[in-house]
Amino acid sequence: MKSIPLLTWSLLLLLILGACSEGKEQEDYSKEEIHLQEKLEKARSVVDVSPLVSNQLATEVLFESKALKRSSIVAEAQLILCTYTTFPKSIDSTFQYCQAALTYFEKENNSLKKGMLFNSMGILSDIKGEKKEAVEYFEQAETLFKETDNNFWLGEVYNNWGVVYVTENSLEKALLFYIKALEVNESSGNKKALMASHNNLGRLYYKQRLYANALEHALESQQLAKATNSATWLPLSFNLVGDIYAKTNQQEEAIVYYEQALELATENEDDYNLIFTLNRLARIHEKKGNNEQGLNYIHRSLTRAKATGKRKDLEEIYLIIGACNMGLGNYRVAKSFIDTAYYLAQEHRDYKYLLGAYKQYGELYQYFNDYKMSISFLERYQALNDTLRDVENTELLSRLEREFLSKEQAKEIFELKQKASDQNLFLLILLGAVSYTHLTLPTKRI
Repeated sequence: MKSIPLLTWSLLLLLILGACSEGKEQEDYSKEEIHLQEKLEKARSVVDVSPLVSNQLATEVLFESKALKRSSIVAEAQLILCTYTTFPKSIDSTFQYCQAALTYFEKENNSLKKGMLFNSMGILSDIKGEKKEAVEYFEQAETLFKETDNNFWLGEVYNNWGVVYVTENSLEKALLFYIKALEVNESSGNKKALMASHNNLGRLYYKQRLYANALEHALESQQLAKATNSATWLPLSFNLVGDIYAKTNQQEEAIVYYEQALELATENEDDYNLIFTLNRLARIHEKKGNNEQGLNYIHRSLTRAKATGKRKDLEEIYLIIGACNMGLGNYRVAKSFIDTAYYLAQEHRDYKYLLGAYKQYGELYQYFNDYKMSISFLERYQALNDTLRDVENTELLSRLEREFLSKEQAKEIFELKQKASDQNLFLLILLGAVSYTHLTLPTKRI
């Protein structure tokens, strides 16, 4: 038998070793992918009870899967970072995750994931103050979820859509979306969305000064949040209860709930709830005359709002800083912050904060002994306040007169109408003086 040359044996040995090595690499690669999938599932599972942990896990998966060039896992990690945990990342960074994930899932033609991303992009746009864009994203999400008959996510979209109109003070539009959300969420079994429905309805009743109704929904949301250990909705419900107590002159009880919300938001690095709660605590301490303590809270809020790009919180923050400085006698400092809030409110037509600026200017110019300017701004405050109240009441009356489809809704309207009547919200009709007026704002800057 002819012998095989040594060189040939060497080549065969290298091929065998190479095949074994390649098999080992494939095995290791498969193990890495399984590990990433497991970590991804863990990130999904803890999203409600520990959003910060979910964020950290998803971020780790994102970088590890990029290194392995696994685009499907990259997109899933971006989806989690965009959909569930919008903190502690900035809004713009989070939005980039949404857009990157959307590009992938559009290629995959995955309607569910696209709808989830449009819903998140709507939330982020609303937080940025881009309300038109927010509505457009919610419309796209609604279309996708209706096409796939996905009520689990449809209810969440309606909840978030309604929030856009609350911040615009269009309470009738907001309520219609909240009622749609509640109906869908009660039938879909989405407890997270059901918590949102109760919290949102509570907030809406609160804005209408129906505090008993507001408290009922707030406590319902709180009970669901405790049962599911929701790190997001529990501080929201605490804040709502705190607001109700603050408005009904139970300041100490309000502070207790605000502090509970603050503890949870701080623990989870939840900037949305953190800023909201810090603003509430700053305002309540300013009203109590604890201006230094108020400034401590509000400067912390300002730092987080700037870092995360939450523009729509800035007007309120600057007005609170102005109020605290007025309380400390720092009138020139106060004016600089009120000026900034005033210009932002005019630019973005935020009537609520424009109203606040008018009132604070009226008080500030008294300290400057400029009574003419003080009276001018107080008159503007009164005129705008009356106009906003007319619009709010007219929308409420229109909502009450509307014929709803279900008996349950009709019953709710009757009860709300009775309560609204008790609080003199029908006074204008009784006087025969209801009229719809267009809102006109002065454009003169000081």
